[in-house]
Amino acid sequence: MNSGYCLDSDILISAHRRFYPFDIFPGFWEMIEVNAEKDIVKIPLAVYEELLRGSKEDELKRWVKKHKKILIVEPDDDIMERYGEIANFVNDHYEVKYIDEFIKGENADPFVIATAWAKGMTVVTLESVKKENIDKNTGKIKGKIKIPNICIHLGVPNITFTEMLRDIGVKFVLQ
Repeated sequence: MNSGYCLDSDILISAHRRFYPFDIFPGFWEMIEVNAEKDIVKIPLAVYEELLRGSKEDELKRWVKKHKKILIVEPDDDIMERYGEIANFVNDHYEVKYIDEFIKGENADPFVIATAWAKGMTVVTLESVKKENIDKNTGKIKGKIKIPNICIHLGVPNITFTEMLRDIGVKFVLQ
């Protein structure tokens, strides 16, 4: 059963910068707020922190700070356990140079998957499934690790942003 949607940072960043700027689409941001209040749309704390990085203060940073209380899911024991399972899976199946980029540092991607997995949510990302090739010498998957690929390997539901909007019944109508 789906207990909501866990958004990757790319959803909010792309919405703000490219598709739904605050000044033209205020209804889009109100829709996110309403669904966050209903616990339908959430972001992990790691995504919140990723969105606040950088020195430039912009509309998105102000918006996520204002709505922190309704948006974020704090990491708990269940999320951290799933994070550990993701780290183990990635360590067992992917090339080392890509593991560090995915697991270590300030990347929120594994927390998006872990949060959704632990809370019975669906991951929502703009990333696409990547064809995975196995290195003949190491037996490990080559290349950058993508959220949808990990979701598929671990059985975590994942969809596109447009699919989420349809699922929750969003329609933007010109008045």
